[in-house]
Amino acid sequence: MNTRQAFQMAKTLTGNAPRPSTPISPEQGHQLNIFCNRFDADDYTEECRRQLDALPLLDPNDPAPFSEEDVRRQLRRCKPGKAPGSDGILARVLKTCATELSAIIHSLFCEVYYQCKIPIPWKTAIIIPVPKKP
Repeated sequence: MNTRQAFQMAKTLTGNAPRPSTPISPEQGHQLNIFCNRFDADDYTEECRRQLDALPLLDPNDPAPFSEEDVRRQLRRCKPGKAPGSDGILARVLKTCATELSAIIHSLFCEVYYQCKIPIPWKTAIIIPVPKKP
């Protein structure tokens, strides 16, 4: 079962389906329970550790799978109207200064890649809900 199927079944069960649909069979209900139970566990530490241990070790002598040119190209693709992140750096600055910043950012990305640790600030986001107009 994929996410779309699970969402459609959940909408059918709650009566929020846009058009009348066929009832959910007991087997489909069982599959939906299995799908949703994957998200009930609070502690994924053991599962994460097992998957991380199965990954091959990185060799610092191997080149990173992205080049400085890749970083420069992505910086140039930044949309200037986007809001800045928690660091306050505007997308317009990243785009305009792509040539100057690409070497520094590439170096930073390589360091993160080889250490296999994503900095905590990179895992946070600022979310501002924008209500729809009535």
